[in-house]
Amino acid sequence: MAPITSTYRLQLRPDAFTLRDAAAQVDYFEALGVSHLYLSPILTATSGSTHGYDVTDPTTVSEGLGGREALVELSRAVRSRGMGLIVDLVPNHVGVAKPRENAWWWDVLTHGQSSEYADFFDIDWADDDGANGANGKLSLPVLGSQDDLDALTVEKDGEETLLAFYEHRFPVASGTEFGSPQEVHSRQSYRLVPWNAGIINYRRFFAVNELAALRQEDPKVFELCHRQLKSWVDEGLIDGVRIDHPDGLADPAEYLGRLRELIGPDQWLVIEKILGHTEPLDPLLPIDGTTGYDALNQLGGIFVDPAAELELTELSADLTGDDGDSTWLHHTERQFKRDTGRGDLAPEVRRLVRAIRRETGSRCSETELNDAVVVAIARMPVYRSDYSPLAGLAARIVGDMHELAPGHEAAFNVLAQSLVNGCEAAVRFQQVCGAVMAKSVEDRLFYRTARLVSRQEVGGNPASLAVSVAEFHLHNADRAKRWPRAMTSLSTHDTKRGEDVRARIGVVSQVPTLWSRLIR
Repeated sequence: MAPITSTYRLQLRPDAFTLRDAAAQVDYFEALGVSHLYLSPILTATSGSTHGYDVTDPTTVSEGLGGREALVELSRAVRSRGMGLIVDLVPNHVGVAKPRENAWWWDVLTHGQSSEYADFFDIDWADDDGANGANGKLSLPVLGSQDDLDALTVEKDGEETLLAFYEHRFPVASGTEFGSPQEVHSRQSYRLVPWNAGIINYRRFFAVNELAALRQEDPKVFELCHRQLKSWVDEGLIDGVRIDHPDGLADPAEYLGRLRELIGPDQWLVIEKILGHTEPLDPLLPIDGTTGYDALNQLGGIFVDPAAELELTELSADLTGDDGDSTWLHHTERQFKRDTGRGDLAPEVRRLVRAIRRETGSRCSETELNDAVVVAIARMPVYRSDYSPLAGLAARIVGDMHELAPGHEAAFNVLAQSLVNGCEAAVRFQQVCGAVMAKSVEDRLFYRTARLVSRQEVGGNPASLAVSVAEFHLHNADRAKRWPRAMTSLSTHDTKRGEDVRARIGVVSQVPTLWSRLIR
């Protein structure tokens, strides 16, 4: 395998840039000095997808991108020039925006709990799922309002009977196709509900209804989802793997252990892990490092003049009403997290609370426990606290709540008990923590402050504008010692701004007085 020294990420698209298009440009990549092409997801995704992270069939290479044959051709082309391939894998979720394109999801909609794929997805089939009683059905948030059920129609597509709602199509189980469309709907293993009602009983990627989470902890799911990857490794087609969003999984460390065993010790393995401001990467993980958000933020900070912080803070306060300093950011982050736990991610919090009550037999009301969970999650400074360097963090936070929220000790004691038990509730607590962090910080807080927007990237800390030269070198030395094969990134497909744009914005810190005059 060629040493991995520099990767060039290719965003593949069926309508714009396929695997064969990439093969046609290999001479260009070689001339640049690239060691490896780093491909966006290549498994079959939702038709029309421009990114590929909404995989619908994890067992096949996308025919729209050229299929497996084109992947083999690209691999041969790069290897003939001493280069290699890195692939991007999405284990946490699959796309369900167009149900007929996802055979597993379609089967679950057709057969409900009796589907052979029912356990592939993280679905709450309880009669009372805390969301107006699902009665053992899968809730699909596609309606504008409950009155939209009047717009349902039944149609035939060959031998198949379908329930139609405008452009949406859903299966009709055999023997249930008689009567009005509304009566047909009432007999299915799913129910259509308003998209904004919070009546959702399947785990999602954050709050994206069109991305349904998978249970990679199930060996059957893991085997099917990684069958293609194993064949690529066995046939020598690839040299490494980037894992998307491992924090969404039930047990990231256990998953990565199985993955390393599957691909072997020589494959490069990096994960999209967003570290807290002072969080170390777990040294026990069998990986080569992160995808580089931590390095990206260090590199961005070294070009910021710390002397400008006071003037930029005053400017922000004058023009926006907030100064964007650490106190404001800390307070606002917690408020946004509470809002998210009670809003976009309320279904996930409700399910977590039900698991807590079920495991502990607590007499605390659902409202009391819900409040305790939301407040505790709002104080979590990391995406999840079950990595080895963070041992005891959740316990300390829950313990602090006894002093900060007197009168609610019983609810926090129950939460603590559930975390100690280490069962379903403990797993869901970690999964919800990460989702709340992402929705509240990356997607909200970083768009509500503007002291210096180049410092508001994924994994960044806008409270600390500059990185000193000494800190920068110490960080690099530590990375070189602990994670010498980690990725050093300047931009990714998820960054809000490219590195060139961030570099230009960073110059503002060198001329804050001029900047102030220009925008006042």
